[in-house]
Amino acid sequence: MNCQDVRAALLAGESSEAISSHLSGCVECRRSTDDIQSIRADLASDSMWAEPPPGLQDAVVAAILGADDPRNTDAPEVKTQTNRFNRRRLSVALGSVAAILILVVGALALIPRTPAPDWEVAMAGTEVTPSASAVIAGWNVDTGTQILLEAESLGEAPDGFVYQLWFSKGSTDVSAGTFTDPSHVELTVGVARKDYPNVWVSLQPINAGAGGAGPALLHTTDI
Repeated sequence: MNCQDVRAALLAGESSEAISSHLSGCVECRRSTDDIQSIRADLASDSMWAEPPPGLQDAVVAAILGADDPRNTDAPEVKTQTNRFNRRRLSVALGSVAAILILVVGALALIPRTPAPDWEVAMAGTEVTPSASAVIAGWNVDTGTQILLEAESLGEAPDGFVYQLWFSKGSTDVSAGTFTDPSHVELTVGVARKDYPNVWVSLQPINAGAGGAGPALLHTTDI
């Protein structure tokens, strides 16, 4: 299943192993689940689907066409009152329709909300952090690569330390930046992964400098 299929299925209230498998490996779809569930709850509200009053359909059609309700008398004052009543009912009806359309448009905006990453790969913990894991995704841009990293079982960096993300090839390391909270990290690095395929995360003192990277705590698993 692709992102569009999964988000449409979630909006329909479906669940399956295929959906769960996709969500476990797709950062963007996981980020959309709360919004989708909120829209589902709004659409399920009884107030959104209240039974319209008798004759509302006829009144809406008559108001749109500029016609009088066929049940009205020919008295001018009755026509005027009825036309005002029809306009009020039309406003209520259109307001309800507009509210529903806003929810539907919001739901469609989630399918998909952002472009799919150019690459996405799992990261595993090392001997230092055997229970840690992460998913990292990259978007190729003119300036290099935009990165989204989400890690689990790896707490915030201790006081005086920062995590650092690296792109490497052989003995050459390029820093993608530092961060303290590994649960959600957005960075940009000025290189492409095809040129520096090994991606890893280290922990180092804040004042360690460029050459002070500590041991790897996370590394990509597709190399």
